Amino acid sequence: MSTAAFSIPSDSHRQISVRRRSQSPSTPTSAAADEAIRQLVERRRRRHQYGEEHDPKPSLLDEALGTVTAPVRESIHRLGVGRFMFAAVVLGVAGIALTVAVVTLSTNRAPCPLYPLSGRLVIGKVIPAGAQVSLLPKSAPLPDDAVPRAIVREDGSFIFGTFAKEDGVPAGEYVVLVQWFRVSSDGSGGANVLPANYASPATSPLSVTVTEGTNPPLQFVIKK
Repeated sequence: MSTAAFSIPSDSHRQISVRRRSQSPSTPTSAAADEAIRQLVERRRRRHQYGEEHDPKPSLLDEALGTVTAPVRESIHRLGVGRFMFAAVVLGVAGIALTVAVVTLSTNRAPCPLYPLSGRLVIGKVIPAGAQVSLLPKSAPLPDDAVPRAIVREDGSFIFGTFAKEDGVPAGEYVVLVQWFRVSSDGSGGANVLPANYASPATSPLSVTVTEGTNPPLQFVIKK
């Protein structure tokens, strides 16, 4: 059997190939061939771009950001929003969150300077765990009519708070009030077991001056 050599111009070959593919029905074999050609072209493109056949390995930060933003990105993609618009949306949401955080912090800021104040209370030889210690200003009332308070712990210590728990006390002179409502064995509350004069600003013998800066711990010993 003899063979004949012939050539077809590149343009003609490209036209014939397109015509035959358009006329021939798609089969699993042809689909697999198309996929193999596509993968070959993609590998050549990656090798040309990255110098290797595989995509560059993403960093841990890229993977974390991809995991977090994937649901939002998918939702925006369904709406037909482009990449730049997606970035603008993400930056806008981040800006709103930052603004809310700043406003929250500024809203929760105390209306006046506060200074740490702590102490210890003993009644005779007993530690009055759960006793309430309050400070009433001798001059003008505090902003929002606040009253610095503290609860005595199991070891007798306490830390004052005025606008939030243990946030400190404004500088000034105060009358100290102490009350101890002991809880009975059945869990019910009882009456104040301390002398009544410690619960009244007109008769309490305890007082304290809070200065700006560091204040030494208070030591209250009540002889019942």
